[in-house]
Amino acid sequence: MAVVVQSYQSITNGQQAYPSEFDNDVVCLEQHNKQRAAVGVRPLIWNPFLIIESEKYMATIDPDGQTITGRMLGRRRKRKKKKKEEQPVEKGEQCAEFSGTWNSIFETTAQEVKDVQKLQPDWTYSDAVANQFDATTMVIWWDHNQVGCAVMDRRRVCCYDTPGNILDAKIVNHPVIGLLLNGLPPPNPAPPGPTRLDGSGRQ
Repeated sequence: MAVVVQSYQSITNGQQAYPSEFDNDVVCLEQHNKQRAAVGVRPLIWNPFLIIESEKYMATIDPDGQTITGRMLGRRRKRKKKKKEEQPVEKGEQCAEFSGTWNSIFETTAQEVKDVQKLQPDWTYSDAVANQFDATTMVIWWDHNQVGCAVMDRRRVCCYDTPGNILDAKIVNHPVIGLLLNGLPPPNPAPPGPTRLDGSGRQ
C-alpha cells in the first residue's frame, strides 16, 4: 500500500518549525526522539522495513476508521484460516495507531507525558497513568531502537522493532495492581507493630 498524505503544511511547535507532513519519515522520527529525549530515553532510528509493517496494519482499517482485524496494541488479533473458525493470535504491542495530524498527536502526547510525570515521576502506577497506556507510546517503550510509520488520510500507524510496553509490564507485575486487574482482592496490609515514644518502632 502506498503511503498517502493529504496535508503539506509545515508543522510548528513553539518556535521550532518541522518539515512538511509529506516528509513522513523525518517528522515521525524527529518527534518520537523529541518526546523520548524529554524523559531521558535513547533515540530511535528509522527502519524502512517497519514502514511495510505499518502499511500492513493500516490496510486493516476501513474508510470509517474502524480496525477490521483488531488492534495490535497488546490485544488479540484474529487471523482468518481457510477452514473452520477464526483463531486468535497474540501480536503483542509492536504497533500503535494514532489519529489526527502529526502536530496534534505530538502536542497531545507531550501534554499527557507532563501530566503523568507530575503524578508519577518514576512512571509507577497511578489511575491517571493506567488510563494512558497508548497515549504515551512514544516514550514508554524504553527498549525499542527502531521505528517506521505509515500515513493514510488523518490516520498514522507506527511500528517498532520489538513488541513490549514497559509501563503495562510495571502495572501488570505490580503485586497489588496485578491482583486488581485480575479481579482479585488486594492483600490486607500488615498491622503496624508497636512503636516506641521516639517513633523508632523498636522495642
